[in-house]
Amino acid sequence: SDLPKQPKPPREPRPAGWFLRQLAILGGADGPILDRVPSEQPRFVQMFFVLAGTALVSALSMLFALTTGVQVLIWIAAPLAIVWALLIFNLDRFLTSTMRSTRNVWRLIGLAIPRILMAAIIGFVVAEPIVLQAFHNDIAREVTATNLSQAQGDQKAVANGPEKKALDAAS
Repeated sequence: SDLPKQPKPPREPRPAGWFLRQLAILGGADGPILDRVPSEQPRFVQMFFVLAGTALVSALSMLFALTTGVQVLIWIAAPLAIVWALLIFNLDRFLTSTMRSTRNVWRLIGLAIPRILMAAIIGFVVAEPIVLQAFHNDIAREVTATNLSQAQGDQKAVANGPEKKALDAAS
């Protein structure tokens, strides 16, 4: 404790383009290969933003579904939505990074099926809560009208149906 403090050695500056390289790696690029073919970096940065957009939309839809559909408190729903976004990002990144260029139609279809299934699941998770919330008033009005119509039909059946005739005959 009596020793004088040693100054920290200066940190080496990050190379230019470091941040974009990290985004490209998150977008599915392999670092050492990207170093050999730097012209591919913009494509993988773009892929990162596509994957991040998908994850963001899935997080927002999960947050919306949890807070409006299930009525979970926002401070519980937000971390769950973030975890959901990370899962979607990671799964989508895995699926895109394992797809290889091929001319075989059956192999291409086999590679595309998991992405199509995931897109359908995400589409359902995104669309369903939004549709239900957007048409909440119309749905409630239709349910009320159906219930009223059913109640009137039941009332007519009791007033004029076989139950009424049996009750009159018994009394």
